[in-house]
Amino acid sequence: MSTLSNISSAMFSVPHADSSRRRDANGAGKKANLGNKLMNAINLPMAWYDLEETGAETVHKPSYLKIAFVLINIIGALAFAGQCFYHYVATVPETTVSAQDKSGTDGWTCRPLVGDKIYGLNMTYDECMTKEYVPPTVDNLIRYGHYGLLVYSGFDGSQPPSSYDGPWNFTTGLRYSINTMTLYHKPFPHLSDVVYSYPDTCVVPFYKGYEKHSKFNPQDGYMSPTEMPFSEAYKRGYDYFNGYGYIGLANKELKWDSSCTLDTPWNCGQYGTFHPSNETDYVAKCDGAISAAEQADLFENGTYSFPHVFAAPSELRWAAPASAQPYTEKGKGDYFVIYKQKCVGITPLYPKTTTLKLVTDKSRPRGDDDFFGKQRCNFYEKQIGVESFEYLFSQPNCHPCQIFKENAPFFCKREVRKTWVTIFALSISNTLFFMGILITWAPVVLRGLFSKEQQTE
Repeated sequence: MSTLSNISSAMFSVPHADSSRRRDANGAGKKANLGNKLMNAINLPMAWYDLEETGAETVHKPSYLKIAFVLINIIGALAFAGQCFYHYVATVPETTVSAQDKSGTDGWTCRPLVGDKIYGLNMTYDECMTKEYVPPTVDNLIRYGHYGLLVYSGFDGSQPPSSYDGPWNFTTGLRYSINTMTLYHKPFPHLSDVVYSYPDTCVVPFYKGYEKHSKFNPQDGYMSPTEMPFSEAYKRGYDYFNGYGYIGLANKELKWDSSCTLDTPWNCGQYGTFHPSNETDYVAKCDGAISAAEQADLFENGTYSFPHVFAAPSELRWAAPASAQPYTEKGKGDYFVIYKQKCVGITPLYPKTTTLKLVTDKSRPRGDDDFFGKQRCNFYEKQIGVESFEYLFSQPNCHPCQIFKENAPFFCKREVRKTWVTIFALSISNTLFFMGILITWAPVVLRGLFSKEQQTE
C-alpha cells in the first residue's frame, strides 16, 4: 500500500519536483532566461515517466524529452493542417436512384437500371449519341414493298385481289396495306433489329411553325403527322395494325386556301409538302428517271413524305427472302425487321405536280416496279427518306436516343465535397491518433538511440 501511495504521490507531484530540481541546478537567485522559462513550463506526458521508481524519474533526460514533445506538437499541427487540406480536396461518392435522368446537372451522371421498352438496350443517352447510334443514310435505309396493286386483308378476313388505297389518297378511313413501299431505319443495327419507333413524348407538329400557333396542342393526335396514322393503324388489326394519316411531314408552313384551314385540316393533305435540300442533283443521280422539270418542281413545290405507322400491341417480326421481288430491294439480301408499337417508316412520293397528276389518273397502268406508270429512282426515294427521318428526329423528344433519357429508374452518382464539420472531425481524430503513436514511441526511440544520462544539469 505504501508503494502505491508513493507512486500516486509521485504522479501528481512530478511537474513540481522537476521544476524544483531545475531551479536548484541553475543556482539560487539566478534569473532564468526566456528559453529556460518556456522549457520549464512544459509538462511531459505521464507515459514518459518511469513510475517503477519511487522517485518518479523521466524515462530519459528531461531536456531531450521536452524537445521531442515540442517537435511532436509541431508535427501534430502540420498533420492537422494536412488532414484538413486532404479532406477538403478529396471528394466522396454520393448515389441515388432517380425517376429522371439528372446527367449533366449538379455533377450527376446517371444510367438506366433496366433496358428500354423499345429496343431492349441498356445505355445512357451520351453513350447512344457518341457510340451506338447510326444515322440514316441512302445506303442503310431498308426498303420494303412497292407502289403497285397491293393485296390486303378484308374486314372479314378475305383477300381482295387489289387495292388502290394509299397515302396518295390524302384522307383516312381507307384499307392500307403493310406492303406499300416504305423505307425503314434501324438506329442500332449492330445491337437490335427493331426499326425506329417514336417515344410517347415525341411531338411532331402539323407543319413547321404550327407549334407556335395558339391552337397547337401536343396532345391533339388529330393534328400530328405521326399520331394520325397511329390512330388509323389501331383500327386495322385485320391487316397488321398499319396505317397512314391524311397529311405527311410538312417542314414548311402550309399554303392555305378556302378549303384548307385549321378548322378543316382534313382537307389539307395535298398542301402538306416536304421540301428537301436543293443541294442534291437528282437529274444526275437518277439517270433520267427525274427530269430537270421535275427537279425544279421538287425544289419549288416540294414532295410528299408520309409516315407509315404501326400500332400492334405486341412486336411483329417480319421477314422476307432476298428473292421476294419486288417487295425486297435487289442486292440487299434477306429482309428482317422487328416492328414495335409506334414504329415509323417513310413512304416518299414523287415531286408534287408529278404525283398529283399521276395518282388522280386511275386509267394509267400501275405496275409493281413503277410509280403509277412512272419510272422510279431508288436514290431519289431513299434521299427523301433520309431527310424525312432527319426532320422527324429533330422534333422534340423524337430522336432514337431520347428513349434512354426516359428509361427510368436511373442509378445516379456524383462526387461531392465533405462538410466542414466532417473535415474537422476527421482531421482531429486522425491527428490525435497519429500524435498518440508518436507520444508512445518517442521514449522508446530515445532509449534506443541515446543512453540515459543523469537527471541533474
